[in-house]
Amino acid sequence: MKKFYVFITLSLLGVILVLALRPTPTRENAEADENEALRNQLAAAQREVKIAKSQAGRVEIIETRVEVPVEDSDSSLPAQAILDLLIELDPGSERTERRAVFYFESLIDFGDDALPVIRKFLIDDDFQDKEFPRAIKANKKTNKKANQADKKTNSGVAGKLGKPSREEGKPKSAGSTWAYFRGFPKPNFDAFPPTLRIGLLEVATNIGTEKAETLLLDTLGSTDRGIEVAYLEIALQRIAPGKHLELILERTLELLAQLPVESGEESTASLNHQARGYLFAILVKHKDMRFVENAKAMLVRTDGSLDGLALSYLRQVLGVGVVSLLESLVNDDRITDDVARYAIRDAMLHYIGQNAAADQLFLDSVQEGLEKQEGEKFNWGPMKLPLTALFREIRGAPEEVIRSRQELFDRARKPVTNPDHIQALGNVAGRFDFLLSPEGDTGRGK
Repeated sequence: MKKFYVFITLSLLGVILVLALRPTPTRENAEADENEALRNQLAAAQREVKIAKSQAGRVEIIETRVEVPVEDSDSSLPAQAILDLLIELDPGSERTERRAVFYFESLIDFGDDALPVIRKFLIDDDFQDKEFPRAIKANKKTNKKANQADKKTNSGVAGKLGKPSREEGKPKSAGSTWAYFRGFPKPNFDAFPPTLRIGLLEVATNIGTEKAETLLLDTLGSTDRGIEVAYLEIALQRIAPGKHLELILERTLELLAQLPVESGEESTASLNHQARGYLFAILVKHKDMRFVENAKAMLVRTDGSLDGLALSYLRQVLGVGVVSLLESLVNDDRITDDVARYAIRDAMLHYIGQNAAADQLFLDSVQEGLEKQEGEKFNWGPMKLPLTALFREIRGAPEEVIRSRQELFDRARKPVTNPDHIQALGNVAGRFDFLLSPEGDTGRGK
């Protein structure tokens, strides 16, 4: 027992000795410990940020809505952060579209809570926008394909023909006239938006509430961009079909009257250069004729060219009624370039078989084309204007329309005596036999 007490005593002495020899913590050591703790806290915070980013902020948004009453919180902050990310996107990056789609969809998830932020950007703040070049390029390709499809016929002959060559006459101001042959631009609401502002309009449309509808209407009243009006027409018609159509048309007419006629369609790479085209397209879509007199006044330009957009609008809303106007322009001394004259004739020839003046122009055009190659082998070039018109939209046309055009063509080729020309025109006539046969009947009358 005595040995045990001695052992305990020696152990205690050892502990005391160790404690006595241990160095006292210095100020430097304390600061080092504190810095290490801060570093650990920072690392933990960074890990939390990474986790939050990987979850795309969705958890944070939900938590904000649940834990904080909307009326007592600044609910615009999360949506504003997403909009800031959209503004900062690099248009040249290959991943921009993917990131933008995610951000747009995230704004939709906010519902009405996102609308104040969108309103501030679209209406309240000074104008700003971001173009997405890849989307603009894709939209141009779509419009080009659509225009080509519109101009195609289902005839092998017409497939060789089409709009006039740019080399024909080399008119000094053909840019404005050529808009007639290109057709109107067509907004694609379901494709990736060409600009940030249009993307936000689509966000509001997909939110689809009364507040979103009000925002779209307010944007319609504030914007002066034709392309935005075109997208707003689609958006408002989707949310409330027919409800705001008159307001849309009134705004369209107002902007068309304000836009300078001389703003050439090829003057800039910006989407703004197509403003008049988008606006005219709205009027054509709804067969609105209130701009007819204005279009007539701006049709012939001071440089001897035509306003191609005005010509296209007049032809499409007036129908066969435009022929009398065009007939007066065929020999108008104010028109000095060949493409403009070609466009007038093309517009008039849309109504062969429906109008005597159009029929006579067809006969005259065929005769002129043949006279240009008298004594030579047949050349399709001088014949492309009348033959394109002859087979335009003929596939699926009623039988009486096909036979009417057949009879008209027979009248045109009857006086021909050149054997080579007779053979070539006979091949053209064979197309009618095919169209009137059971094999060529596909789609007729549908």
